[in-house]
Amino acid sequence: DRGETWEQLPKPPWCPRFGHQALCFGNEVVVLAGNTGSNLEKDIWASPDSAVSWERLPDPPWEARRGHRAVHCPNGVVMLCAGWNGSVRLHDVWISTDQCRTWQDLGNAPWLPRYSFAAVACLDSSILVIGGDGGDLDDPGYLQDVWRTDDTGTTWQALPAPPWSGRRGHQCLRWFDGSIVILGGVTSNGKRCNDVWRSVDRGESWTEMPESSWCARMSCGVCILPDSSQLVLGGTDGRRALRDVWRSSEKGRTRRSGRRGPSWTRLPEAPWAARFNFPVVVTDSGQVLIFGGW
Repeated sequence: DRGETWEQLPKPPWCPRFGHQALCFGNEVVVLAGNTGSNLEKDIWASPDSAVSWERLPDPPWEARRGHRAVHCPNGVVMLCAGWNGSVRLHDVWISTDQCRTWQDLGNAPWLPRYSFAAVACLDSSILVIGGDGGDLDDPGYLQDVWRTDDTGTTWQALPAPPWSGRRGHQCLRWFDGSIVILGGVTSNGKRCNDVWRSVDRGESWTEMPESSWCARMSCGVCILPDSSQLVLGGTDGRRALRDVWRSSEKGRTRRSGRRGPSWTRLPEAPWAARFNFPVVVTDSGQVLIFGGW
């Protein structure tokens, strides 16, 4: 019911974690890697029935990590990249063409190693990597860059510097019209954000949308619903974890500023524990699923 009510599903066999990723292939969902609090994991778990039952898939050849990103492209390819391995930030790129069963190593990308960044597949299966906690131990920083690959991770192009502040813990969505939206995060001075920026040209340029109604936050959950509305769930405002749920209008509305953007409605508070650093997926049957978190 589009985030209005929630039901707890059977406890999965994989250990509690945060900083992981989840993907959806129809009604099959896959959870990849993450941090259990004491260990970084590289395990992959698949559920054929929307998170009711689970099967552990073969361990991948890539390193255990958290803060990575995995995207499912319209052409069926999955790309997993970057993250934190417990010692250093990563910038490796891996692809799978069989729903995370096997993996091909594409080597290191030319962009800076990073974690807690955003990545999204465009309608033409190009992929954007956006911002994040980057650099290395000697030169860390919150990045303000956008990179695009048109061949699923083999080659990369640096796009023009965006107007939004460098950040980590932000989220990214592809709207049904093909435009790309980033929202939230935290900047290098510790400021949490509730700004929303949109690109209609695959990351080449960005326009700021009207200010959102939800409070500034990072590491929240986001998803697009079948009716083209979107959900923003939980996260942290820097003082506490959140469990609020906000739903946008379907196609936005024109504000006095003349900019088009969604209006937001706060839904009933969720029964699940406040959390951040968790993934959200929407199945083909319209179920919204959240997994783990901190």
